[in-house]
Amino acid sequence: MTELLPPPTSTVTETPTVTATSTSTQTHTVTQTPTNTVTQTPTVTATSTSTQTHTVTQTPTNTVTETPTVTATSTATPSATPSPTATFTASLTPTITATATSTPTVTLTPTTTPTIDPFLVDSDGDGVSDGIENLAPNNGDGNNDQTPDKSQGNFASLPNAVDGRYVTLACLEPLQLKDVTATTVSPIAPPEELHFPLGFFHFRISNAPKMRFLVAMLLPDGVTFDTYWKFGPRPGPVAEDWYQFDYDNETGAAFAFEEGIVFLWFKDGARGDDDLQANGQVIDIGGPALGPVSVKDWMQY
Repeated sequence: MTELLPPPTSTVTETPTVTATSTSTQTHTVTQTPTNTVTQTPTVTATSTSTQTHTVTQTPTNTVTETPTVTATSTATPSATPSPTATFTASLTPTITATATSTPTVTLTPTTTPTIDPFLVDSDGDGVSDGIENLAPNNGDGNNDQTPDKSQGNFASLPNAVDGRYVTLACLEPLQLKDVTATTVSPIAPPEELHFPLGFFHFRISNAPKMRFLVAMLLPDGVTFDTYWKFGPRPGPVAEDWYQFDYDNETGAAFAFEEGIVFLWFKDGARGDDDLQANGQVIDIGGPALGPVSVKDWMQY
């Protein structure tokens, strides 16, 4: 007889294997503040004009501060037991702040003031220096009016250009002598028969009135002359040339031979005024002369 036995009981144990994968993204922001120092050395030169010349040199120091911003990004891939691997990406955004510090350096360079020779000073503005007029007769008072010629603009004393003896020009105020000079150089050659024992005199008279006026020329002793000649234009279509400046009842020369004085009558803009314009000034170039026909001889007839 067959005995039926119950079916056997089986026990199955399963051990599952679990694999976990997690992905996380972490972002880290790191801020770094480095400081960079930049030094610039420009040179600034300033010049001031005064009795002294000052040269100013400035050496400013510029401090530049950069503040970069660093952004870091990390990416981690953990397993069941995460071990993150970080990847950093940095970007710099600098912020620059400049600070200038000036440290001036002053260098003084003195300017030399020229010394004026008192001999060359022209106190009265007549064109003849004080030193020259001080050597005139009568201790610098050529017309002997007790006032030095260097202090009177309407008097001028200077040596003639031939033998160096002094000649004095004189006129009444408010007339003013200007640009008075003596020379032996003529603009063009005068007539051959003329002799100018003292050379030629150039002068200008300012503040000239509308009426005629007188300029006296005081000559040194012993000068032989009988007329006065001028160079320049005359009224009418006449070219510049030498001409005898004889008196014509308005302008011209008269003489005191014994005293050695030439009286020159002028009128602004008339014959004898080299610019021929009524402009408040009279210009003269001329001198006492000795010609083949003497005024003294003419006056005998």
